[in-house]
Amino acid sequence: MPVSRIYPIDDKIYFIDIETGAIKLLDIVKGSQSVHASRHETGGADVITGFADLTTAQTFTNKRITKRVVSIASHAAPTPDSDITDIYTITALAEATATFGAPTGTPTAGQMLLIRIKDDGTARILAWNNGVGGYRAGTDVILPLITIATKTMYILFIYNAVASKWDLAEVVGGI
Repeated sequence: MPVSRIYPIDDKIYFIDIETGAIKLLDIVKGSQSVHASRHETGGADVITGFADLTTAQTFTNKRITKRVVSIASHAAPTPDSDITDIYTITALAEATATFGAPTGTPTAGQMLLIRIKDDGTARILAWNNGVGGYRAGTDVILPLITIATKTMYILFIYNAVASKWDLAEVVGGI
């Protein structure tokens, strides 16, 4: 049974059968070692392969995970949502001071957050929330405090679940 696409809708999963073009409902069946789907159709219960085994560690090769990008033009208190954002882009920061709020959501240990900032042609002041769930830096790399007019800056954070902080890993500016 060749499958073209799988669609999750309201806690159910549907697929399009390439041979017939029909939309069919799948049943998710939890086996002893993996989750697989079986089709509802008179006369058979075919298993759709390709689902990840949820009980063992697996290595995926030749697979791409598309980053979740959230983009805004400008904001005085930019606050990324870690549940929906991997790359937080500010395209034309126009506020005299932008104070970054602690990211919302439920981050996971080791989760990365890349913030990309470009101002509107004027250097802008940056401030960072350092409270619970906020940002912190070490002695090797410091949090940037101002943009460079018309240049792009990348700021990479890694979530430290033990400290409940977004630790600064790298800053690249002047691009």
